Amino acid sequence: METVSNLVVVKVGANGRVALRNGSTGSVQLVGDVAGYYLAPGAWRAAKLPMPSDASTDPVTMRTHLDALSCPEPGSCFALGAYRVAGSDQFRMLSETESGGVWQFSRVGDFIPADVNFTALSCATSAFCMGVGVQGDIGQGVIVRVESGIATVMELPSPNGSTPFGLKDVTCPSIGLCHAVGWAGNDSASGRAVFATYRAGAWTSTVLDSPPDRDPTFGAPELSALSCSGPDDCVAVGSYSTAQKRVFLLARLSGGVVGVNAAPLPDDADGAASVSAVQRVRCYAAQTCVVAGRYDPSATGSRPFVGEITPAGISLRRAPTPIDAIASNNYYLPGLDCPSAGACVAAGSYGSSSGPKPLVLTFTSGTWHQGTSSGTGGAGRSLADLSCPPTGPCAAVGVSTETGTFRGLLGSADLSSTFSTATAPAVPGTTPVRSDMSRVDCPAPDRCTALGTQAEAAPVAPSEVRVWPVVLQQ
Repeated sequence: METVSNLVVVKVGANGRVALRNGSTGSVQLVGDVAGYYLAPGAWRAAKLPMPSDASTDPVTMRTHLDALSCPEPGSCFALGAYRVAGSDQFRMLSETESGGVWQFSRVGDFIPADVNFTALSCATSAFCMGVGVQGDIGQGVIVRVESGIATVMELPSPNGSTPFGLKDVTCPSIGLCHAVGWAGNDSASGRAVFATYRAGAWTSTVLDSPPDRDPTFGAPELSALSCSGPDDCVAVGSYSTAQKRVFLLARLSGGVVGVNAAPLPDDADGAASVSAVQRVRCYAAQTCVVAGRYDPSATGSRPFVGEITPAGISLRRAPTPIDAIASNNYYLPGLDCPSAGACVAAGSYGSSSGPKPLVLTFTSGTWHQGTSSGTGGAGRSLADLSCPPTGPCAAVGVSTETGTFRGLLGSADLSSTFSTATAPAVPGTTPVRSDMSRVDCPAPDRCTALGTQAEAAPVAPSEVRVWPVVLQQ
C-alpha cells in the first residue's frame, strides 16, 4: 500500500464541513488532519474577555460589564467598565486593553460603594485615552485616563460648587487634549449644562447659561453628545426644558469660547412637541456636522429626527422611515458616523406593527436617504451602535428578539443605502441562553471590534445564568 501525503487549502462549506471524495475507480483510505485555518476577510470571531480573580461569578450577585470602547488603530483597543467584588457589596472599575490580538485586564482605582456606567471613551492614539461615566445611585461623575496602558482615576473640579455632576460624552483630538460635556446640579432648579476641557494635565469645567425661556421646574439642561473637527473646534448637542416641553440645545466651542442657543424642531412638530433624546452628533469640518435623535411631534408618539449643523445655523427634519413605520417609542438612532466629509451613516431602529426593525439612513450630497435591507427578517431587530472606517462598509451592532430570546446582532451598511444584519457568533465551545452587542469601533476596513455580553446557564443551577463580557473582532 502506498501512502501519499498532500497539503491543500480548501473552503469550508455552508454547513461548516469539508467533504473528501474519492475520484478513482478503486478504494482508498483517507486520513484528514487540520494543520491550521484562517478566517475570510471580514469574518467575526468571538471570545470571552479576561476577568479579575476577585470578580463575582455568583449568578445572583455577578455584575461584570464593559460599557465604552475605543480602537485608535488595528490591533489596539481599550474598553472600560466595572465589576462586583466577590463576597461583598463593593465594586471596582475595570480596564481592558488589546495589544497585538491579546487582551489584558487591569483594576482601576480603589473599591467603590456603587457601580459605574461609562458613557464614552476616546483614544487620541494607542498611548492616550480618556473615559467618562457616572457612579450608580450617587450620580457622581467619573473620569478615567488611560496613558501608556495604565488607567488612572482623575478629578474634575465640581463646576461652580455644583454636586453631583455627570459627563455624557468625551472626545480627545490629540494627546493631552480632551473635551467633555454633561450636566451639573443637585436638582432641576440648580442644574446646568457643563462643558469641560482637559489640558496641561488637568481638567477645568464651565457651567453654561441656558436660553432665557428655560423653566427650572421642569428638568435640568444637559449636553449629551459631542464631536470635534479640530483641537478647539467642537459642537455639542442636548436639551433643556421650558414650561411646556423639552427643547433642542446646541453648544459650540470655537476660538476658546462656548456659545449656547436653542434650535427649532422639524416642521411637523406642534407647539407642544418635545425632544425625547438627542443621541449623536458627528462633525466632518469646522462647525459642520450631522445630528440624530428622537422627538415627540404630538400626542401620536415619537419619531426620529436628523439634521445638519453649519456655521450659519442648524436645520432639523423628520428622518425618512419605511412605509410600515408607525408612531411609537421604538425610534432610536444611537449610531452615527461619517467616513468622509459630507458622507455619513446613521443606524438604530423604528417602530412597526410587528415590533422594532433596523433603521439605517445615509447622508450624501446634502440629502438623507432611507436604507434598504439586503436580507430577510428584521422584526425584533434593533441596532445600538455603528462605526465607519475611512473606506469600505460600516459595521453596526445590536440585539435581536426574533426567536423569543435576546441574541447579539451584527450589521453592515454602506453609503449606497444598502444594509444587512445577521446573528452574532457565540464564543466557541459555549451555548449561550442570550446575548447582545452594544459597542463597535472600526479603525480600518474589515478590522472592527465589538463589545457585548453572553449569558450562560450556571453549572450548578441551570435555571440561573452567568453574564460574561465578550468581544467580537474581525
